[in-house]
Amino acid sequence: MTLVAQICPHNHPILIGDVLISGLSETSDLAVPTIGKIDDIYPDGSGYIPTTLTRKLFIYRNIAIGWSDNKIAAKYFVKSLIDSFQDKDIQWEEFGHFLESISHDFRSQTNVTIAGYLLGDDGAKPFGINKSSELIHGYGNCRILGSGAEYFKETILKEPPPSNSNLNATSNAFTFATNVANTLLSKEILIKENFLHFFGGGYEIIIKSGSEWLQIGKILNILWLGRISAGKLGVTPHFMTYYDYVDNYLDITTIRLFSESNACSEYEENRYLVPPIYHGPTRPEPIKLEEVTNHSLVNNHLVLVNEDNKILGAIAQFNNFVNEDRSIVQLRRNKNAINMNFDKNMLRKFLSFAVQQYGLPIKSGDLD
Repeated sequence: MTLVAQICPHNHPILIGDVLISGLSETSDLAVPTIGKIDDIYPDGSGYIPTTLTRKLFIYRNIAIGWSDNKIAAKYFVKSLIDSFQDKDIQWEEFGHFLESISHDFRSQTNVTIAGYLLGDDGAKPFGINKSSELIHGYGNCRILGSGAEYFKETILKEPPPSNSNLNATSNAFTFATNVANTLLSKEILIKENFLHFFGGGYEIIIKSGSEWLQIGKILNILWLGRISAGKLGVTPHFMTYYDYVDNYLDITTIRLFSESNACSEYEENRYLVPPIYHGPTRPEPIKLEEVTNHSLVNNHLVLVNEDNKILGAIAQFNNFVNEDRSIVQLRRNKNAINMNFDKNMLRKFLSFAVQQYGLPIKSGDLD
C-alpha cells in the first residue's frame, strides 16, 4: 500500500509520498494518522496489512528521492548515496557513474523502485530505478510508484495543473501538491472503509524552491465538513493535521473534533512520529498545540456531503498566514475542549466559491 509520485507540471518538480509500510502480520495493532487504529478494517489474521509508518521521501544535498516496495534495498541505496557524496553537491555525470556502480542485481532483481530529481545549474533532472517514466498531459514525464498509482493518476487529472507562471512557481507547486494530498487524505478520514482503496495515512511533499529542495513542514491542514440540508449549507471543522519535521522525523499531530460547535469542541488528539529510512535519531519532544497557528502555513480543505453523507465534491484553498491576528483559525485548549476562533468573513468567501464551483442551489444568505 504505497504511493510515491514524481510529477513535473509546467516544469515545477514535485515529489509526493505516503508513510505506510505493509507486510505479513498476524495482528493489526497499528494506528495511522488519518483513521487511528486499523483493527476494525484489518482484523487479526488478515495477512498482508499495514504494519508500520516510515518516511518514503528523502533529501540529500541537491538530490531528492522517493522509494517504494523493498525498504531494505531502499535503505541500502540511500546509504550508498551518502557514502559516495559526503563532501560535495552531486553532479549529473558523477551521479550517472554512481548509478552504474550500483550492482546490476540491485537495479534489476530487487523489488525496489526509486524516483527522484537531481538539481543542478540547468534545473531539475528526473531519474528512476526499475520504473520508466510516462507522459501525462499537463504533468510532464512522471513516475508513479506503488499500488496507489492508478488512483493517483485519476486524482491529479481532476485537479487543474499549477499555473505556468515563473513569478509564483514555488507557491503554485505547493498549492497544487497540498490540494492533491488533502483530497486523498479526506477520503481516508471521512470513510474508514475506503482505507482499503484510499491509502497512505499521511503524505509528505517536496518541491523545488529556488536553488534547493524544500520539504513542506509547519503546515496546518483543516478539513471542514459542509453538510447540505433543506437548501442550506452548514459547515463545521471536522479534522486537523499538523505536519512538521523534528530531528529528521515527520511529526504529525491529529485532532479529531466531535461537537457541532465551532467555538468550542470536544476533541481527540494523537501524535505520530514517522522515522526516516536512514539515520533516525532519538525521538523528539512533542510540539505544543498552542504554537501551531502562530508559525504555520494554513491549508483549508472543504468536503461537501448531502444528507446521506454522500461526498459531492471537495475544494481547497491555501492561506499563508503567520501573523496570529490574521490567521483564519486560532486554537486554544480549555480543559477537555478546544476553543476555535476563526475569521468568519474569510470562511464565507471560501464557502461562496465552493457554492459557485459546484452549482449548489444555495443562496449566499444560507451559508451557516
